[in-house]
Amino acid sequence: MLTIAAGAAQGGDDCFDMVRAAHPDSPLDALIAAGAAMAQMAATPEELANSLAFLQIDITDPEFHPHTLALSRKNVAGYRALLKDAIAAGELKPHDTARMARVVNALASGSIINWAIFREGTADKWVRRDLETLLAPYRR
Repeated sequence: MLTIAAGAAQGGDDCFDMVRAAHPDSPLDALIAAGAAMAQMAATPEELANSLAFLQIDITDPEFHPHTLALSRKNVAGYRALLKDAIAAGELKPHDTARMARVVNALASGSIINWAIFREGTADKWVRRDLETLLAPYRR
């Protein structure tokens, strides 16, 4: 399990590379797609519960935590880069991208849990809607 955790942390940039390739003309669309990628771990509430069980290990075991921390830092950095690019592309108004990247990361993770509780629509659509709501005031 520790090897899997280490591999996940090393591949943390892969998601951002994929969404950038899929949305070359819109960093904002890439950002929303990256956040919604969290939904891939939760096609069902049961799958999310399984992921959360592993998260307990990731945040309490001193051998697992560094890998989880590294992955989380990569996620925040990836979101921040996309936010900066969306500002440069004129899709978003200027704002504190460091703070917003942390909020995007927290929202994407927390939104999945809310979806599993409410069970309305798909996890992907739920997360996308939440991200779009968060970013709406910053759109140009």
